[in-house]
Amino acid sequence: MLAPMHALRALALPIALAVFALAPTGAAAADKVNVYALALQVDGAPGAPGYPAPTGLDVRMDMSEQGGQRPESLAHVSLALSGTTLRGGQIPTCSVPDEYTGPEACPPASIVGSVEMFFQIGPPGLPSDTSLSCYLSGTLVNFGATSLGMWLTGGPVASSDPSKNCPATVGQYLSAKVTVEGANSTVSWYFPPNLEHPAGLDSPATLIHLQFAKPATNAGYTTTTTCPGAALTARTDWDIETTVTASGFACLPAAGQCPVGQTGTPPNCTTPGPATCPVGQTGTPPNCTTPGPATCPVGQTGTPPNCIPLEDSGTSLPAPTTDTPPFTSVPIPPVARKASIDVSLKGPKACVKKSFSVSVVATVAHATFASTSVLLDGKRLKTLSGPRGAVKIPASALKKRGSSHRITATARTTGGLVSNAAKTTFAVCKKTSRK
Repeated sequence: MLAPMHALRALALPIALAVFALAPTGAAAADKVNVYALALQVDGAPGAPGYPAPTGLDVRMDMSEQGGQRPESLAHVSLALSGTTLRGGQIPTCSVPDEYTGPEACPPASIVGSVEMFFQIGPPGLPSDTSLSCYLSGTLVNFGATSLGMWLTGGPVASSDPSKNCPATVGQYLSAKVTVEGANSTVSWYFPPNLEHPAGLDSPATLIHLQFAKPATNAGYTTTTTCPGAALTARTDWDIETTVTASGFACLPAAGQCPVGQTGTPPNCTTPGPATCPVGQTGTPPNCTTPGPATCPVGQTGTPPNCIPLEDSGTSLPAPTTDTPPFTSVPIPPVARKASIDVSLKGPKACVKKSFSVSVVATVAHATFASTSVLLDGKRLKTLSGPRGAVKIPASALKKRGSSHRITATARTTGGLVSNAAKTTFAVCKKTSRK
C-alpha cells in the first residue's frame, strides 16, 4: 500500500529550510501572472438534443507564468462541460475509502477514466526556482451522482523518465464535486494543503489532464447531446480567478452518418431549414407569407382589404370620451438579496517571543455560516465552527528566532459560498545579545 501525500511534506522540509536561508522574504508572488491554456478533444460522434451518445472527453490544462517563473499555486479549480452529462448516479459506484487503499477494490465499471497532474515545487520567496517537481497519475473513480474521485500516485522511481517521478512515494484520493444541470456538468475541487503547500512550499499544478473514457453505450458515465465545450476557472492563493474556454476539437460524425444537425446519407448531407415559419408569418417553409391586418383601420369599416370610410357607409363616428380608465395595481416583486461572506484576522503588530492567539471574525449577510479554516504557513491549524473565535499559535512555530510566518483564514457558508482569504504575518523576535 502506498504512503499518503504527507510523505512529500516530510521529504521537502529540509529543502525548504535550505533555500529559505538564501531567498529574500516578502510576497514577490504578487507580481506573478499565471497564463493558462485549455484543450478539449472528443472521442466519438456527439449526440443530439433528446438523443444522448456515448462520448469520450480529453481535457488538458497547461499553466505557466508569463515571466518564466514558477506560477502561483492553485487553491480551487472548476471545470464546466457544456453539452455533457456525467451519469454517476446511473452506473456502479465505489464507496469513498476511509484510508489510502486505492481503486483496486472498486467495481471495474466504476473506473471512468484516467488523470495526471504535474506540480512545480519551490519556496515562496524564490519563484525562479523550478528545479523540484512531482508528477502524479492515476484513475478517475465514480463515487456517485455528486462526487468523482481522482486517485493519484507517484514516487522517486515510478518511471524511467525523470520528469515523471516525484520526490516521495504518493498515493491518495482527491475528491471532486460533480454538479449536473440539464445537459451540462461541472467538476470542481480544492487542492488540499499537502498538495498545495507541502512543508510550506509553493506547489502549483502546471498540468491537469483528465481523460473520460468513451462508454460502450449511452447508459455509460459520459454522454453528450451536442458537440461539447469546456470552461476551466482557476483560483490562486491570492484569490485571483481566471477562466479559459475550449470547444470540442474534431467533433466528427461516425462512418456512414451525416454531421450533427444535417440529414441524409454521405456524401448527400443537407442542413434542414426551419420547421415553422417566422413569427408573424403563416404557411409551411419555404412557402411563408405575411398576412395583412385582421381589421380595418380606425375610421373605416368592412373586412380587409375591402375597407371604406365610415362616412361613406352611412355610419357615424363614435363620440369622443373623456372617461379615465380604471387604475390597475401591479405588485412589485421582492428584490433578491445577494449572499456574502467575509473574514478578518487580527494578529500581533510587533515581533513575538511566546505563544499568542489571533482573533478571527467572519461576517455573513443573507446566508448561513458554516465554518472558518485557519492555516499556518499553508498547513491547517484549526477549523472554527462559529463566526468569531481565537486561534492559538503553537510554541513550536516560535522556535526559530527571526523567522517569518503567514496565517490565512477562509470562511464558508452552508450554501458553498467561500470568502476571500484573510492573511496576516508575524515574525519571531531575534535573539538579543547580552552586553
